[in-house]
Amino acid sequence: MVEQSFASGNTDYLNNGNHSLSPDTEGCVNPLAAINTIVVAASRSRDPDTVLQTALDAVLSVSGADAVAIGILDEFTGEIDLRVEHGWRDRMVTQGDRIALGGSVFEAVVSGDKVIVSDDLVHDTHLNIPPLPDGDVRALALLPMHARGNVVGVVGVLFAAPHTFPGSDIVALCTIADQIGLALDNFSLIACAQAHENRCSTICDLSSEAFVLIDGQGIIRQINTAAHILFDTIPADVIGLSLAEAPIHADLADSLRSAVRNHHGVNTVFETLLVDGRTLSTAVVPVRSDMTASNGTATYGSVIVVRDVSNRQPSRFTGRDFIHDIAHDLRNPLGAALGALAMLAGEQDNQSDLQRELIGIATKSIDRAQQLIEDLSYLEQILNTSQFEYQPVDVRDVVERGVIDIQAAVFQREQTLEIDVPDFLPPVMGNDYWLHQALKNLLSNANRYTASGGHITIRAYEQHDQVLVEVHDDGPGIPLEIQPRLFERFYRGPTAERGISGTGLGLSIVKAVVDRHGGKVFVSSQINKGSVFGMILPLTQGS
Repeated sequence: MVEQSFASGNTDYLNNGNHSLSPDTEGCVNPLAAINTIVVAASRSRDPDTVLQTALDAVLSVSGADAVAIGILDEFTGEIDLRVEHGWRDRMVTQGDRIALGGSVFEAVVSGDKVIVSDDLVHDTHLNIPPLPDGDVRALALLPMHARGNVVGVVGVLFAAPHTFPGSDIVALCTIADQIGLALDNFSLIACAQAHENRCSTICDLSSEAFVLIDGQGIIRQINTAAHILFDTIPADVIGLSLAEAPIHADLADSLRSAVRNHHGVNTVFETLLVDGRTLSTAVVPVRSDMTASNGTATYGSVIVVRDVSNRQPSRFTGRDFIHDIAHDLRNPLGAALGALAMLAGEQDNQSDLQRELIGIATKSIDRAQQLIEDLSYLEQILNTSQFEYQPVDVRDVVERGVIDIQAAVFQREQTLEIDVPDFLPPVMGNDYWLHQALKNLLSNANRYTASGGHITIRAYEQHDQVLVEVHDDGPGIPLEIQPRLFERFYRGPTAERGISGTGLGLSIVKAVVDRHGGKVFVSSQINKGSVFGMILPLTQGS
């Protein structure tokens, strides 16, 4: 008696793989060997048709069928694309290599995810099989191929004479069919990944910014054309090397190694002044790896973006006289205006609410103008002083004085200030006054951008013949795209729109001071995760 697929019959044995092959398939290739053949072919070949042909031969060997075909589901057209076949075309396909699902037996296989079997088509009235030429197909099995839980194609097995399909044979063929589906899915995933990589490589190569991809072990895995031009290298010089080994400018390489070691999963932006006078702005963006370290923590690779911003840096001598003259000429009239406003503010009895409000606005504006003049004067002094006086500076003492300076503002905003500095730090060769001013600016910046009740931490530590001073805050964070501009003069980010006061010169003063000490500034920040602004100071005398 002819029985339709296991969709309407007993399918329990499909879940039991402990069967031997039927006598009809004795002497054929063992199913496990067939699966292994498909796996090996998929691992060695990049051509899916080659793997499909290998799979076709494996199904023929296992089943002993007269005809076998493997078709892939085209989800867009709803058709089965017949990719490889043996002895099938003359029996089943008369118009092209694509078979429509609608109304055919294949629809039940694909849409219903069913195994369709007929032992004798002549007497089978259950299956919707198109007329077969000369009646030369008497038995068939149609098996769905699966990948990630979905049907991705069909394997068809045909016999010219009535044929019984024991459950063990169907189990073996279903296993092989699914292995074919997995192999095809892997090809698809590899092709998608390759296409994505090609698109990314094309975009990177077209970019004017230098891109370098570092893996979790610090090895350079990819570098674009702009980076080769900037570093004056060729791919063979850097791919597969660590940052320490790569022929990159020494100053930049040191900063990169420090940033990669210390990013802790957050973005880091810093600038580097090369000996040839160029200024490079560098962003180190961590990329989480699928691998974990031996202690169970996440590991990170990095995408490094380097931009030459030399043209954005004004000459050290440009505008010095103008800055000095304008600061001098504005101090007296602003002081007189502030004094007059103070006298008006004392006449409270004769003023309306509007007048008092206007006096307050004018007073704050003059205070800001005076602060701007003071910052400009600081910047002019830093740039115009031909020689800093250097001496051993106790960084811990600088930190303690900075804490005293900021305490009132921290108390007013009910913030928590934490100090994380070891009892002993080697002294840095620097200018105590200007390092103190730089730290004051970093602390003031953290105080203004951290919400009331927030937390600020000052850290200082020695690392590789350098002392790092960092100010951590739990403020709103800074978008990566504006981080390279934070140390520019007069630049204020979007947070300025929220009414946070400032002249836009505080961080540029920090950078100018650190530059004069032969060090580097940096920022690490992520939205809603706070920011870290830091200074890297060499233990040897600055320039």
